[in-house]
Amino acid sequence: MAQLVVGLDLGNHSIKVVGLERAMRGGFLPAFFDEEPVPQDTGEDGKLLPYPARARRALEALRARGRLRADILVTGLPGELATSRVLTLPLKDPKKIALALPLELEDTVPYDLEEIAWDSLTIPRPDGDGVDVLVGLARKESVQQVLDLLGEFGAEPRYVELESLSLDQLRLQLAQDEDDSQEPAVTPGGTVIQSGPGALPAAVAMLDLGSTHANLCVARGLDVIAARTIIRGGQDLTRTLAKEFSLSLEEAEKGKLREAYLETIDASAVYPEQQRISTALKSALAPLVREIRQTIQGVVAQHRVRVRKLFLTGGASRVPNLARFLAAELNITVRPLTALDRALQPVLPPAGEAGQTETPTAPQAAAAMAYALSGLSAGRVRRINFRQGEMSYRGDYEYVVARAPQLAAGFMALALLGAFNAYARHFVIARQEAAVMQKQRDTCKSILNQPMDSAERCLAIMREKINPGVAGASAIPSRSAVDAYIQVASRMPKDVTVKVESLDVTSDKVRLKGTTDSFENVDKIVKALEGGECFKKVEKGPARQEGTKVGWSATVDLECPAPAEVPG
Repeated sequence: MAQLVVGLDLGNHSIKVVGLERAMRGGFLPAFFDEEPVPQDTGEDGKLLPYPARARRALEALRARGRLRADILVTGLPGELATSRVLTLPLKDPKKIALALPLELEDTVPYDLEEIAWDSLTIPRPDGDGVDVLVGLARKESVQQVLDLLGEFGAEPRYVELESLSLDQLRLQLAQDEDDSQEPAVTPGGTVIQSGPGALPAAVAMLDLGSTHANLCVARGLDVIAARTIIRGGQDLTRTLAKEFSLSLEEAEKGKLREAYLETIDASAVYPEQQRISTALKSALAPLVREIRQTIQGVVAQHRVRVRKLFLTGGASRVPNLARFLAAELNITVRPLTALDRALQPVLPPAGEAGQTETPTAPQAAAAMAYALSGLSAGRVRRINFRQGEMSYRGDYEYVVARAPQLAAGFMALALLGAFNAYARHFVIARQEAAVMQKQRDTCKSILNQPMDSAERCLAIMREKINPGVAGASAIPSRSAVDAYIQVASRMPKDVTVKVESLDVTSDKVRLKGTTDSFENVDKIVKALEGGECFKKVEKGPARQEGTKVGWSATVDLECPAPAEVPG
């Protein structure tokens, strides 16, 4: 069964959901796109109710349609709940950067760091002098609020990402397919675009223009060099039109999408009414344009790149002629992200349904699609994830780290049990050794008909009787396999947990294989064996990690002195 990855955009006016199925040979297949309006209910004071109270009805409707079931669920925090900033550090060592970041953040964040969920990624500087660090920050209570809200509907996101940064997934996986063959040699403002040797590296911007805010992400190659949220969006245009033409917000919203118009140098208004609409919209867009321009200029100055193109998407991007207007204002090429519409085309309602009269599009699906693509790429994504520490996803490394004290207590208990087991095992071996030696003495007495206090003396007498007068030559070896076993067992360190899995004894060698808890224990075992009787030389074989154990081996060269002659 195909793996289903779902991206969930918790928008202020609607919740958007995109489902993607992982294709067998890479890539993805669209499973669904769905959208549910968020009620704009107000309290007795006329103010909007808190978002969770309004979003529950939308989430319940999506759950009823099966849109919250997923193998991997990814969502994010909108700009109202999260922020980002870039810190420049004169460091390159990741360990030193990790130590320095909290200290830097303490001076820039107006909250106690204990109250903040944050994550970061490094951006190489073009001059090679240190790094820029993009940091995403959010109040822990905001992250937990999202987790609790989704938890009510049986949904648990694996990642809660920085919304503006997630847009880069659209660039990496969709915008790469956009046709660049007709890229102009000059900008919309007439600036010649330099190419060839010596030209500045090209960067691409993504702009998702939503209802309450806009997300801007600028990237060069595989590196994101800027990601921010601008608190200006489509509702500012709607309010401006409502005020200018004395309309309700609902009427102004419908008129914005149907009759709104933005004049440009090469596209003038035809009617006085259009000119009035254009003037009002330009006034509402001016703060947004100013923020975008400042961000792009900052990127050019700091990273020495040329932002050659901006891809436009988001629900508010449907205002007619908006792309041409932004191109003229920003002096860069601006294009709608049509690749998003192509990717979701199989799951969009056909033309003629749900009021569609033209080829259906879904620019409002940008954030949800970005989250789904991020989840589809899993560990290959450089993301900012607010699920950190005690809020980590239960399958993540951070979740294990947050529970380190409990795990340490469990490992301590296992270690104590292991030590007790080792002591008990050595105690049993010692008793077995004593029993074997007593058996040897009894056997010698029965053969020689005289008491013997030493098995070695018994063997010497029997050797002399078999080959009288020949020192050191006998059909009976001076040491048996049992002797070698006893020597090995008795010399094993008492404070080491060891398991001997193989013991091969020949006339001149003993070969051992086994497992223990650490590489240090291997050295202890070999050292202990070096004092064995008749153990001339002990060589340590290769040791290797085998799961939680360390496999070891050793070879012992045997050489016992010739027995003294015993008179018959």
